[in-house]
Amino acid sequence: MSTSKAVPEGLKNQECEKGNRKKRPPIPYVPIVDEVQEAVNKGKEYSYKIKLPNKTEFSVPIWDTGTQEAFLIHVQQAKSVCKRKGLLKDYEDALEAISRSNEQAKSLQRTIVNAKK
Repeated sequence: MSTSKAVPEGLKNQECEKGNRKKRPPIPYVPIVDEVQEAVNKGKEYSYKIKLPNKTEFSVPIWDTGTQEAFLIHVQQAKSVCKRKGLLKDYEDALEAISRSNEQAKSLQRTIVNAKK
């Protein structure tokens, strides 16, 4: 009987504990799990399709639970989506309009104070 099927891939014969040569004990092997990649891959199951202004669409994963790194990846993807949809440009235009209106209000207040003197 061949033991090549009983031994996980990646382990060498030299890495195994020596014992009874007629019957080897099972190798305690636990594969390495990357929590970030697992959380990212889990997000692929639940995704949301977003349509862009240029008639293209792409899907983004919906984040519900995971590690801090997975959350940062999710936030970066959300920022990318906002940029691609042009929402950040609208936000910057709105901030610029607010700053212009604040400057106009201050200018009017100064003229009112100067007129009262």
